[in-house]
Amino acid sequence: MTTVESAAAIEEEQTTASPASRWERFDQWIEYGSEFLNPILVKETRQALKSRQFAVTFTLVLACGWAWSLLGVAVNSPAIYYSANGPIMLVGYIDILLFPLLVIIPFTAFRSLAGEREDGTYELLSVSTLPPEKIISGKLGSAVLQMIVYLSALAPCVAFTYLLRGIDIITICYVMIAATLASVILSMAGLLLATVTNSKSWQSVLSVAVIILFLIAFFAAIGLTLGAVVEDTGWRRYDDPRFWTITVCALTFYFSYLALLYFAASAAISFASENRSTKLRMVMLTQHFLFFIWFCWVFLESSYETGALLAMVTFLAIHWGLHGALMVGESQALSPRIRRSIPKAVVRRLFSNWFLPGPARGYLFATSGMISGAVSIVVLAAATQQLRPGAVADLEMLFAFVAVATAYVVIYLGVGRLLMIGLRRIGSGDIFLSAIIHLLLLLLGVFIPIIVQLSTYWLPNDDYSIVQISNPFWTLVAIAESSNTIGDPELVGSVLLLTLGGAVMFFLQIVISAADIVPSTQATPQRVSEEDQLLAPLDVLGADSPWDDA
Repeated sequence: MTTVESAAAIEEEQTTASPASRWERFDQWIEYGSEFLNPILVKETRQALKSRQFAVTFTLVLACGWAWSLLGVAVNSPAIYYSANGPIMLVGYIDILLFPLLVIIPFTAFRSLAGEREDGTYELLSVSTLPPEKIISGKLGSAVLQMIVYLSALAPCVAFTYLLRGIDIITICYVMIAATLASVILSMAGLLLATVTNSKSWQSVLSVAVIILFLIAFFAAIGLTLGAVVEDTGWRRYDDPRFWTITVCALTFYFSYLALLYFAASAAISFASENRSTKLRMVMLTQHFLFFIWFCWVFLESSYETGALLAMVTFLAIHWGLHGALMVGESQALSPRIRRSIPKAVVRRLFSNWFLPGPARGYLFATSGMISGAVSIVVLAAATQQLRPGAVADLEMLFAFVAVATAYVVIYLGVGRLLMIGLRRIGSGDIFLSAIIHLLLLLLGVFIPIIVQLSTYWLPNDDYSIVQISNPFWTLVAIAESSNTIGDPELVGSVLLLTLGGAVMFFLQIVISAADIVPSTQATPQRVSEEDQLLAPLDVLGADSPWDDA
C-alpha cells in the first residue's frame, strides 16, 4: 500500500468514526457533569423512575390521553373541523395531568422523606456532609423531573388542541405553567409535612390527612380549570399591562412562600444546635415588603381607595399573627454554635439580633413588623391626604382600624407568650403547642363574647357592643362599616382600650425579655478554631512572574 493510499484509508476511517466519537465525547461530558449533581437527586430520581408506581401511573396517563383524544374526536366529529372544540379538549388533557401532578408526585415526595425518618435511614444522611438544604432540594428536584416526564408524555396532545379552534397558545402556556407551579409548591408542602413527626403511628394518620389534602387540591383544580378555560374567558386580557403586573405580583408571592416552605423543611431536619430561624425570618421580612409594595400599587391603581389600605392592614395582621404564633414557641436556649456567630460589636448585634431564634426575639420581630407596617400605612394615608385633599375618604376610620388591628396582634401574641412561659416552667413546649394555644385564644376571644351577648337580653344581638372587644373580626368589621367612628361610644371605647392594652402588653414584654433581647456572644474555643482551619481549603500560591517556579 502506497503512502497516498494509507493516508486516504486513515482519512476515511476518521470520517466514518467521527459521529461515534462525537457521541462518545458527549457521553463523557454528561458523565463528567453528573458528578456535580446532587446525590440525593440522582438517588431519588433513579428510585422513582424504576418504581412500579411510576410505571403504572405513566401507563395510565398515556392510556387516558389516547382515550380522551379518540373520544373527543369521535364525539365532536364532524363539527371538530370548524367548531371551537379546543378549550374542552384542553381541559380534558389538563385534568388527566392534574392527577399525577397534584396527587401522585406530591405524595411520593412526602413518603420519600417520611419513609426515611420511619426506617431510620435518615440518620445516615444526617451524619454525612450533605447539608439539610441539599437533602430537601434533591427530593424536590426529583419531583420536578417526574413532572417533566409526565408533561412530555401529553405534550403532543396539548399541542393538538392548539390546532383546533377556540384556544390560543398564551392560554395553553399560562394554564400549563400554573399547573406545574401548583405541583411544585404541593410537593414542597409534602416535604414539610413529612418532618412533623417521627412516630410511625402518627405518620400513618398524617399520610391519610396529606392524601385527603392533595385530593381536595386536585378536585378544586379541576373546577378551576373548567371555569378558567371554558366558562369564563374574561380574565384573558393579555393586551392589558395590569394583567401581567398581577401575574408578576402572584409570582413574587408564590416564590416567597415556596422559599418559606423550603427553609422551614430544611430547618426541621437540621440539628438542634443549628440556627433555624435566620433564613425564615429573612423570608418573612421580604414578604412584609412585598405586601407593602404591591398594596401601594393597588392603592394607586384604585384611585386612592381606602379599601386597599384596609386590605393591606388585614393581610399584614394575618401575616405577622400566623408567623408570630409559631415564633413564640421557639426554644429559648441558644446553642454555643449560634452564640459564636453573634457579632461582637453592639451596633451590629442590635441589627442581627432580630433574626436570631428565641421566643422573646420572635415576639418582638413579629410585633415590630406589624407596628412598622401600621405606621407606614398611616404615613402613606396622611401624605396622600396632604398632597390630594379628599383622596382618602375617611381618615379617622382608617387610623382606628390600623390601631385596633395592630393592638390585636400585640395582645394575642403577648398573652400566648405568657402562657408558653408558664407551660415551660412545668413542662416543655414547641411551635406546634404554641400554634394550638394561639388558636384556642382566638376561638375563646371570638365565641365567648358572642355567647354572652346573645344570652343577655339587655344587649342588642345585631349591633356592636363593647362586650365584643376581644373579637377581632366583629370589631374590625364594625369599624370599617361605621360611617362615624368617633360618634359611636362603643367603638371609641373599644379603640381606646385596645390601643392602651396593646401598648401596655408591648412594654411588658420588653421588660420581661430585657435579658434576652440582646444575647451575649461567646468566644470560639481553640479546639473548634483548629478544626475549622483543618477543614478550610488550602490557598495555593501561584507564581509571581513567568520566570518563577509555581
